[in-house]
Amino acid sequence: SHEGHAAIAGQGVAMLTPFFWRSDLAEGRLARPFELTCTRGYAYWFVVPEGRRNVPKIKRFREWLLAEMGRERPVAVLG
Repeated sequence: SHEGHAAIAGQGVAMLTPFFWRSDLAEGRLARPFELTCTRGYAYWFVVPEGRRNVPKIKRFREWLLAEMGRERPVAVLG
């Protein structure tokens, strides 16, 4: 997101989803000022035309995406 990159560049603060910025958090480019994480009930959908859902590269991407989302990752909390 533009907000995250602006915060990394020192242009202010940003409200971000820690999961998507975990490497920047772990390497100190971003810092979480507090542990609170807000959820609004939003969801992400992986959408594919029905006729293409079994295309090998789409299946592999879906499997990778689900595996990544299911893995627990330690995130360094700085600040």
